[in-house]
Amino acid sequence: MTQGSFWDLQKMIKQVTMKCAFWNYYNYGCHCGLGGKGTPKDGTDQCCYLHDCCYERLKNHGCNAKFNSYSYVYLNGKIYCADAEKSGSQIIYSLHSSRNLQPDSSAQSMNPDPGLTAINGILAGLSGAQGSLLEFRKMINQATRKSALLSYYGYGCYCGSDGRGEPKDATDWCCRAHHCCYERLKANGCYGNRQRYSYTYKDGDILCALGSWCEEQVCDCDKSTTLCLERNLKTFNSRYVRYRDSKCTGFTPRC
Repeated sequence: MTQGSFWDLQKMIKQVTMKCAFWNYYNYGCHCGLGGKGTPKDGTDQCCYLHDCCYERLKNHGCNAKFNSYSYVYLNGKIYCADAEKSGSQIIYSLHSSRNLQPDSSAQSMNPDPGLTAINGILAGLSGAQGSLLEFRKMINQATRKSALLSYYGYGCYCGSDGRGEPKDATDWCCRAHHCCYERLKANGCYGNRQRYSYTYKDGDILCALGSWCEEQVCDCDKSTTLCLERNLKTFNSRYVRYRDSKCTGFTPRC
Protein backbone atom coordinates (compact mmCIF):
# COMPACT_ATOMS: atom_id res chain seq x y z
CA MET A 1 0.00 0.00 0.00
CA THR A 2 1.43 3.38 -0.98
CA GLN A 3 2.37 5.49 2.04
CA GLY A 4 2.19 9.21 2.71
CA SER A 5 1.63 11.82 0.04
CA PHE A 6 3.16 9.85 -2.85
CA TRP A 7 -0.19 8.33 -3.79
CA ASP A 8 -1.86 11.75 -3.71
CA LEU A 9 0.94 13.33 -5.75
CA GLN A 10 0.87 10.51 -8.30
CA LYS A 11 -2.88 10.89 -8.73
CA MET A 12 -2.60 14.69 -8.93
CA ILE A 13 0.06 14.54 -11.65
CA LYS A 14 -2.01 12.11 -13.72
CA GLN A 15 -5.10 14.34 -13.49
CA VAL A 16 -3.27 17.51 -14.51
CA THR A 17 -0.87 16.18 -17.16
CA MET A 18 -2.93 13.20 -18.41
CA LYS A 19 0.28 11.15 -18.15
CA CYS A 20 1.04 8.23 -15.86
CA ALA A 21 3.20 9.64 -13.07
CA PHE A 22 5.10 6.38 -12.59
CA TRP A 23 5.83 5.49 -16.21
CA ASN A 24 6.44 9.03 -17.48
CA TYR A 25 7.99 10.93 -14.57
CA TYR A 26 9.58 8.41 -12.20
CA ASN A 27 13.37 8.55 -12.84
CA TYR A 28 12.84 11.28 -15.46
CA GLY A 29 16.04 13.34 -15.75
CA CYS A 30 18.21 13.73 -12.67
CA HIS A 31 15.65 14.68 -10.00
CA CYS A 32 12.29 13.03 -10.70
CA GLY A 33 11.91 10.11 -8.31
CA LEU A 34 13.89 9.51 -5.13
CA GLY A 35 16.90 11.67 -4.39
CA GLY A 36 18.70 13.27 -7.31
CA LYS A 37 21.83 15.25 -8.00
CA GLY A 38 23.43 17.40 -10.67
CA THR A 39 21.99 20.01 -12.99
CA PRO A 40 18.34 19.47 -14.04
CA LYS A 41 18.14 18.45 -17.69
CA ASP A 42 15.12 20.52 -18.69
CA GLY A 43 12.05 22.35 -17.38
CA THR A 44 10.33 19.14 -16.28
CA ASP A 45 13.40 18.02 -14.35
CA GLN A 46 13.56 21.46 -12.73
CA CYS A 47 9.99 20.96 -11.48
CA CYS A 48 11.12 17.80 -9.69
CA TYR A 49 14.12 19.63 -8.25
CA LEU A 50 11.78 22.30 -6.87
CA HIS A 51 9.64 19.57 -5.35
CA ASP A 52 12.69 18.17 -3.54
CA CYS A 53 13.53 21.66 -2.25
CA CYS A 54 9.96 22.15 -1.06
CA TYR A 55 9.97 18.88 0.90
CA GLU A 56 13.34 19.82 2.44
CA ARG A 57 11.91 23.10 3.67
CA LEU A 58 8.95 21.29 5.24
CA LYS A 59 11.31 18.78 6.84
CA ASN A 60 13.16 21.66 8.51
CA HIS A 61 9.88 22.55 10.21
CA GLY A 62 9.32 19.01 11.47
CA CYS A 63 6.93 18.00 8.69
CA ASN A 64 7.90 14.78 6.92
CA ALA A 65 5.93 15.23 3.71
CA LYS A 66 6.75 11.75 2.43
CA PHE A 67 4.62 10.19 5.18
CA ASN A 68 1.78 12.72 5.42
CA SER A 69 -1.42 12.01 3.53
CA TYR A 70 -3.79 14.82 2.62
CA SER A 71 -7.13 15.44 0.92
CA TYR A 72 -7.77 17.46 -2.21
CA VAL A 73 -10.25 17.86 -5.05
CA TYR A 74 -9.40 18.31 -8.73
CA LEU A 75 -12.22 20.19 -10.45
CA ASN A 76 -12.34 22.11 -13.75
CA GLY A 77 -8.54 22.11 -14.04
CA LYS A 78 -7.97 23.45 -10.52
CA ILE A 79 -6.60 21.77 -7.40
CA TYR A 80 -8.24 22.54 -4.07
CA CYS A 81 -6.39 21.45 -0.93
CA ALA A 82 -8.68 20.58 1.97
CA ASP A 83 -8.83 20.30 5.73
CA ALA A 84 -8.23 16.77 7.02
CA GLU A 85 -11.60 16.92 8.80
CA LYS A 86 -13.54 17.29 5.54
CA SER A 87 -14.37 14.33 3.35
CA GLY A 88 -14.15 14.48 -0.43
CA SER A 89 -17.94 14.62 -0.78
CA GLN A 90 -18.14 17.54 1.67
CA ILE A 91 -15.49 19.43 -0.27
CA ILE A 92 -17.25 18.87 -3.60
CA TYR A 93 -20.56 19.90 -2.05
CA SER A 94 -19.11 23.18 -0.80
CA LEU A 95 -17.64 23.82 -4.26
CA HIS A 96 -20.90 23.13 -6.07
CA SER A 97 -22.85 25.22 -3.56
CA SER A 98 -20.91 28.34 -4.47
CA ARG A 99 -21.26 30.32 -7.68
CA ASN A 100 -19.27 29.36 -10.79
CA LEU A 101 -17.89 26.34 -8.89
CA GLN A 102 -15.42 28.60 -7.10
CA PRO A 103 -14.40 27.73 -3.50
CA ASP A 104 -16.17 29.59 -0.71
CA SER A 105 -13.60 32.01 0.66
CA SER A 106 -15.12 31.69 4.13
CA ALA A 107 -15.04 27.90 4.22
CA GLN A 108 -12.33 26.51 6.49
CA SER A 109 -11.98 23.47 4.24
CA MET A 110 -10.42 25.68 1.58
CA ASN A 111 -7.59 27.08 3.73
CA PRO A 112 -4.42 26.37 1.74
CA ASP A 113 -1.59 24.28 3.12
CA PRO A 114 1.83 25.91 2.38
CA GLY A 115 3.43 22.69 1.17
CA LEU A 116 0.53 21.76 -1.08
CA THR A 117 0.32 25.28 -2.46
CA ALA A 118 3.94 24.82 -3.56
CA ILE A 119 2.99 21.52 -5.21
CA ASN A 120 0.29 23.39 -7.13
CA GLY A 121 3.02 25.66 -8.50
CA ILE A 122 5.21 22.73 -9.45
CA LEU A 123 2.34 21.02 -11.26
CA ALA A 124 1.65 24.25 -13.10
CA GLY A 125 5.27 24.19 -14.24
CA LEU A 126 4.74 20.78 -15.84
CA SER A 127 2.32 22.37 -18.29
CA GLY A 128 4.12 25.69 -18.72
CA ALA A 129 5.70 28.35 -16.51
CA GLN A 130 3.21 30.74 -14.91
CA GLY A 131 3.44 34.47 -14.19
CA SER A 132 6.68 36.40 -14.37
CA LEU A 133 8.81 33.56 -12.97
CA LEU A 134 9.95 32.44 -16.41
CA GLU A 135 11.09 35.94 -17.38
CA PHE A 136 12.72 36.56 -14.00
CA ARG A 137 14.61 33.27 -14.10
CA LYS A 138 15.81 33.94 -17.66
CA MET A 139 16.83 37.48 -16.72
CA ILE A 140 18.95 36.22 -13.81
CA ASN A 141 20.61 33.56 -15.98
CA GLN A 142 21.53 36.16 -18.62
CA ALA A 143 22.90 38.79 -16.24
CA THR A 144 24.72 36.62 -13.68
CA ARG A 145 25.62 33.64 -15.88
CA LYS A 146 24.39 31.49 -12.99
CA SER A 147 21.42 29.14 -12.93
CA ALA A 148 18.63 30.97 -11.12
CA LEU A 149 17.25 27.65 -9.93
CA LEU A 150 20.45 25.98 -8.73
CA SER A 151 22.28 29.06 -7.44
CA TYR A 152 19.58 31.38 -6.08
CA TYR A 153 16.52 29.30 -5.22
CA GLY A 154 16.73 28.76 -1.45
CA TYR A 155 19.76 31.07 -1.11
CA GLY A 156 19.97 32.68 2.33
CA CYS A 157 16.74 33.55 4.09
CA TYR A 158 14.84 35.39 1.34
CA CYS A 159 15.70 34.02 -2.10
CA GLY A 160 12.84 31.81 -3.20
CA SER A 161 10.61 32.46 -0.20
CA ASP A 162 9.00 35.28 1.78
CA GLY A 163 11.68 34.74 4.39
CA ARG A 164 12.31 35.84 7.93
CA GLY A 165 15.18 37.03 10.11
CA GLU A 166 18.19 39.09 9.09
CA PRO A 167 19.40 38.71 5.47
CA LYS A 168 22.72 36.86 5.37
CA ASP A 169 24.59 38.97 2.82
CA ALA A 170 24.16 41.47 0.00
CA THR A 171 22.68 38.83 -2.33
CA ASP A 172 20.09 37.92 0.28
CA TRP A 173 19.27 41.63 0.69
CA CYS A 174 18.56 41.75 -3.07
CA CYS A 175 15.95 39.03 -2.62
CA ARG A 176 14.46 40.81 0.39
CA ALA A 177 14.13 43.98 -1.71
CA HIS A 178 12.44 41.96 -4.47
CA HIS A 179 9.89 40.61 -2.01
CA CYS A 180 9.14 44.14 -0.79
CA CYS A 181 8.80 45.38 -4.38
CA TYR A 182 6.19 42.71 -5.12
CA GLU A 183 4.39 43.50 -1.85
CA ARG A 184 4.05 47.15 -2.86
CA LEU A 185 2.60 46.13 -6.22
CA LYS A 186 0.24 43.69 -4.55
CA ALA A 187 -1.17 46.55 -2.46
CA ASN A 188 -2.14 48.17 -5.78
CA GLY A 189 -3.79 45.07 -7.20
CA CYS A 190 -0.79 43.95 -9.27
CA TYR A 191 0.46 40.43 -8.57
CA GLY A 192 4.07 40.03 -9.61
CA ASN A 193 4.20 36.25 -9.52
CA ARG A 194 1.30 36.01 -12.00
CA GLN A 195 2.00 38.88 -14.40
CA ARG A 196 3.80 38.10 -17.65
CA TYR A 197 5.81 40.79 -19.42
CA SER A 198 8.28 41.29 -22.25
CA TYR A 199 11.85 42.55 -22.07
CA THR A 200 15.07 42.60 -24.07
CA TYR A 201 18.57 41.76 -22.83
CA LYS A 202 21.36 43.15 -24.98
CA ASP A 203 24.99 43.97 -24.21
CA GLY A 204 24.38 43.75 -20.48
CA ASP A 205 21.35 46.05 -20.53
CA ILE A 206 17.83 45.02 -19.55
CA LEU A 207 15.08 46.93 -21.36
CA CYS A 208 11.49 46.46 -20.20
CA ALA A 209 8.98 46.64 -23.04
CA LEU A 210 5.98 48.93 -23.04
CA GLY A 211 2.86 47.34 -21.63
CA SER A 212 0.25 47.80 -18.96
CA TRP A 213 1.18 49.59 -15.74
CA CYS A 214 1.39 46.26 -13.93
CA GLU A 215 3.55 44.63 -16.62
CA GLU A 216 6.04 47.50 -16.58
CA GLN A 217 6.21 47.62 -12.78
CA VAL A 218 6.77 43.88 -12.39
CA CYS A 219 9.49 43.97 -15.03
CA ASP A 220 11.13 46.86 -13.19
CA CYS A 221 11.06 44.91 -9.90
CA ASP A 222 12.69 41.90 -11.56
CA LYS A 223 15.19 44.08 -13.41
CA SER A 224 16.29 45.92 -10.24
CA THR A 225 16.76 42.66 -8.38
CA THR A 226 18.65 41.02 -11.24
CA LEU A 227 21.06 43.96 -11.44
CA CYS A 228 21.45 43.82 -7.67
CA LEU A 229 22.41 40.14 -7.87
CA GLU A 230 24.85 40.93 -10.67
CA ARG A 231 26.52 43.70 -8.63
CA ASN A 232 27.05 41.33 -5.74
CA LEU A 233 28.43 38.32 -7.60
CA LYS A 234 31.82 38.73 -5.91
CA THR A 235 30.30 38.15 -2.48
CA PHE A 236 28.09 35.22 -3.55
CA ASN A 237 28.64 32.51 -0.94
CA SER A 238 27.86 28.91 -1.87
CA ARG A 239 27.31 27.97 1.78
CA TYR A 240 24.08 29.98 1.70
CA VAL A 241 22.63 27.92 -1.18
CA ARG A 242 19.63 25.85 0.05
CA TYR A 243 20.05 27.47 3.44
CA ARG A 244 18.02 26.05 6.31
CA ASP A 245 15.08 28.16 7.49
CA SER A 246 15.92 27.27 11.08
CA LYS A 247 19.10 29.33 10.77
CA CYS A 248 17.18 32.45 9.76
CA THR A 249 17.03 34.32 13.04
CA GLY A 250 17.31 37.88 14.25
CA PHE A 251 15.39 41.00 13.34
CA THR A 252 13.19 40.81 10.24
CA PRO A 253 13.61 44.12 8.38
CA ARG A 254 10.52 46.02 7.35
CA CYS A 255 9.82 46.81 3.73
